[in-house]
Amino acid sequence: MAKLIKVQIAKITVPKVRITAYYDEDEKKILEQSIDTLGQIVPIMLVGNTDGYTLVDGLNRLEEAKREGKTVVDAIVSGGAEGDALLQNVITSTLKGKTRPSELVAVFQSLAQDYNLDSDQIADRTGTNREWVEKYLKVADTSPEIRDALDKGVIGIGAASELGRLPTFLQQEELLARFQIWKMPIKALKDFIDEVLRQMQNITEAPAPASTPRAEPTYSCDACKTKQDKKDVRMVVMCPGCYTVAWRAAREEIEKQKEPTEVME
Repeated sequence: MAKLIKVQIAKITVPKVRITAYYDEDEKKILEQSIDTLGQIVPIMLVGNTDGYTLVDGLNRLEEAKREGKTVVDAIVSGGAEGDALLQNVITSTLKGKTRPSELVAVFQSLAQDYNLDSDQIADRTGTNREWVEKYLKVADTSPEIRDALDKGVIGIGAASELGRLPTFLQQEELLARFQIWKMPIKALKDFIDEVLRQMQNITEAPAPASTPRAEPTYSCDACKTKQDKKDVRMVVMCPGCYTVAWRAAREEIEKQKEPTEVME
């Protein structure tokens, strides 16, 4: 059961992977002024016990408390481990809105890989649905460019998850560029990717062309024109002029050897 207590800031751990509400510069100044004037009205949320706590919600408020030099903060604490903190982080952050989708992707990926939770378990424990969770898990396999476009609102989670079906970053990024130019609806994007994957499968399954035996190359001497074994052929580096002189000299010698030899009586 959750309870409101005062917690030493030094005992609070912030997970490396989490979802954080973000503010523009004006909103951040308003938050700081509000805390300076009224104090921390809304407690931060933690999971853990007196041995240590993991932050669920309230990173900006925790950092502001540190900035003011405080050593203790008000917190709503419930029992659990770091995995429970991530699950609760999903719930509180998605309710507030204005979060980076790429951070939600990272949290779902951590819950699946580090805590062995499948999409049904994640959906059940965060009050969401499996299809929504699986879309974010697909985006975990996309290029940084896709996730950046998702954070900037250039594409939605539906388009990003479809692009994640392509096996290479290059394919994903090329189709992202086309998607932005063509203003494709999600169904058209899905159909296009289905066709690309089908063609790739056909290429994979196509039988390899039959190989024909390669004929052994033949070698002959440039001078005497007789066939030679490969091991007896010599490569000589010569300029065109010297090669011509050597070739003519070799031909003359061959012709002389063909002439009949005089027999002395």
